[in-house]
Amino acid sequence: MKGKVLAIFAVTSLGFLFIPLSISEPAAASSVTLFEPTEIESSSLRLRYSDHPYQEPDPDGEGICYFDGMEVHTSTVPSFAPGLDTRYGTAYGSGSTRVHGLTPSTTHYFKIVVLHRSGYGQGEPSCSLEGEASNEVSATTLPSAVYFREAVANPDRPWDTLDLSWRANRDVEGFQKYVVERASAANFSDAITAATIENQATEQYSIRGLSPSTAYFFRIAVHATTGETSLSSLIAATTEDVPDVIAVSLYVPFSSDVTQTSVGLSWHHAHDRYCEKHVIERATSPDFTGSVSIIVKDCNITEYNWGGLKAGTKYYFRVVSHNTAGIEATSNTVTATTRSQSVPVTEIVIAANTVILVMILLLVLISLMRKKTKSGKQE
Repeated sequence: MKGKVLAIFAVTSLGFLFIPLSISEPAAASSVTLFEPTEIESSSLRLRYSDHPYQEPDPDGEGICYFDGMEVHTSTVPSFAPGLDTRYGTAYGSGSTRVHGLTPSTTHYFKIVVLHRSGYGQGEPSCSLEGEASNEVSATTLPSAVYFREAVANPDRPWDTLDLSWRANRDVEGFQKYVVERASAANFSDAITAATIENQATEQYSIRGLSPSTAYFFRIAVHATTGETSLSSLIAATTEDVPDVIAVSLYVPFSSDVTQTSVGLSWHHAHDRYCEKHVIERATSPDFTGSVSIIVKDCNITEYNWGGLKAGTKYYFRVVSHNTAGIEATSNTVTATTRSQSVPVTEIVIAANTVILVMILLLVLISLMRKKTKSGKQE
């Protein structure tokens, strides 16, 4: 009886030793928890995740499985299965990692796979845990920001136009437009939209209608079809002063330049780089009341022959120079009197011969009348 009791007690005791092993659930393989990505840029972002235990029991009871690292997997398709085609890099145990080389203006989906290995001891059974994937998170990368090359005053209109140039956005997909922002403060507190450009290949643009002698700041916002926006760095440029127009010096016409119906005019070339046109004015009074004008659009022309004038008339002339800034300057005034109308020599000879002939006829007529009178008295 005593032996039976001892046997029952021994069996019961051994049973308690084995019950926990038979009824305890295998330990689940640990994975990390991914949080929403931060520090999002056009081709990179930061993934943050929870810590992972350095080691954990093998759920199959075959040994100890050790944490062996983490793989970053990404896809442009949601709910993806991690594999060789989605592996993108390695994560470390610091709680975050920077993922580079992403496609701009694209929604990317991420998972982190936790890898395990067996211990270093000889004869230790291999670990049966496979890599475990985290939850899935997503983020949309920004469009590629443009790189400003320069902002300079326009060579033709430096007082109100600035020329911008940049390296164009190269996003294969997702580009929508450039928005050029202009401000007079470096913090862009008074920024306005200076231009909207929908052609992705555009790399230069002229901003017109600016104030002279003024500093401006520019930046370009690249808008993507995803709704994301990327800003370039700012660039500054200053317009120049409005240029003064250079008046020409009008020469007094030589006698050989004046005829009965025309006056030849000439002036000194002003070499004004901003010259737009010359306006030659003509009048018959020194105050140019009722004047008429001729426009010479080529500023390199330095002479003009004004025809269709009246003979024997005094004329006043001057040249008004206009530049592209809308400024004008007037030259000195010169005068010239057209030659009086002269009678050709042939007409004089004909007229003289006519007078002589008339006189001869009169003499003959008088002589005949006298003869007739004498013959009447004799009868």
